[in-house]
Amino acid sequence: MKGIIVILAVILTLSTLGFAADNHTKTETLDKINDAKDAIEDAEDTLSGNEMVYSVYFDMCPEIESDWGTALNKLENANDFYDEAFESYILENFNDAYGEAKNALDETDDINEIIEDLPNKLHLCERNEQMGNASASIASATSTMNGVEDDVEEKLACPEVASNWSSGEDYLALANTHFTGGDYVASRAAAEKAKQYFEDAAEAALKCGLPEEEEEQEEEIECEADANCTYEEVCVEGQCVPVECACGYIGNHKCYSYDCCEDADCGAGYTCEIHECVEVIEESPPAEEEPAGCTMTILLLIGLLFVARNI
Repeated sequence: MKGIIVILAVILTLSTLGFAADNHTKTETLDKINDAKDAIEDAEDTLSGNEMVYSVYFDMCPEIESDWGTALNKLENANDFYDEAFESYILENFNDAYGEAKNALDETDDINEIIEDLPNKLHLCERNEQMGNASASIASATSTMNGVEDDVEEKLACPEVASNWSSGEDYLALANTHFTGGDYVASRAAAEKAKQYFEDAAEAALKCGLPEEEEEQEEEIECEADANCTYEEVCVEGQCVPVECACGYIGNHKCYSYDCCEDADCGAGYTCEIHECVEVIEESPPAEEEPAGCTMTILLLIGLLFVARNI
């Protein structure tokens, strides 16, 4: 009996200590609730600020879409824990309120970890996509090479065929080297060039050895009459050609010649003025005027003679 009492005493002591350890004051609980509120607001801002950044990669990277959905669920849980903590605080169940506020904080911590890890997952997704694209390009180039190899081998004596085929093999080897080294962007670019060279080799093989045919290019008939041309042109053998008009003006598909365009076009004694030949008139030199003093002297002498005769 004594041993049972001792055991009960120990159990009671331990439970009392445990209760005391979890017994939170009103102030501690309120601080924890406020911390949870701030953490939730920060998490909401973080998700809102990164949504446009990562949502565009949901189709390419399902892992990012899944993690984003998990973060939204945790934000919802954090808000639920905060509401429960606040209700417990109002009812003065401070221990419950403290624990629920702590649960809200744990959810926001998880959200932050998810957001911090998204760049790594995005980089991994991009690498996987680049690797897939490079692998597909190499496979396409290899398929093209195998598909035309028999036809090309028969025409390797043609320089153009041999050159394109050799370049295709070189670039395909380079594509595989880049792929092994992890440079998937360069690998894809090299594979696409290889495929193009193989296609060019096949096209050159088809032309190799064939006689060169002179393609007769029939001139397009522009006109059947002058009326089909501009007023400055005439119809000659189905083509509109400019009217030749060195000295004149063009109208209604004809050249209307001027009388002249320079003096040489006119005969002797004529000059060209405004496209007309006009006679050159030689002007007489003006009569010399007598000095005014001589005229007055003559008039004075005539006057004196007239007076003398009447005396």
